[in-house]
Amino acid sequence: MNKSGYVEGTSIPDFDEKIEAFLKRKKIAVDEGNMVTAIQNADKKVYRIIHTDGMNTYMDLMFFLSNLGLEDRLENSYQPRNGFDSFYVVPNDSKLS
Repeated sequence: MNKSGYVEGTSIPDFDEKIEAFLKRKKIAVDEGNMVTAIQNADKKVYRIIHTDGMNTYMDLMFFLSNLGLEDRLENSYQPRNGFDSFYVVPNDSKLS
């Protein structure tokens, strides 16, 4: 299983400040739980992995990341893939960096 946190050797995008603020504001513990979310940077590399506990917390995170402008490549999947329940990417036409 992947560990929560930043992936060593990857660049942290500017939009991560908003993710970090959201996690702190919601008091989401990102190092425990069975729901696993991966987030890619604009270089198409996973830079952050977040474990959440409970469906409500997971759904809060999903809605926030979608509203931020990221797309979940596993949105229509009912089974995890490669250990991830959600896999958020920066869309090609996005202004996120």
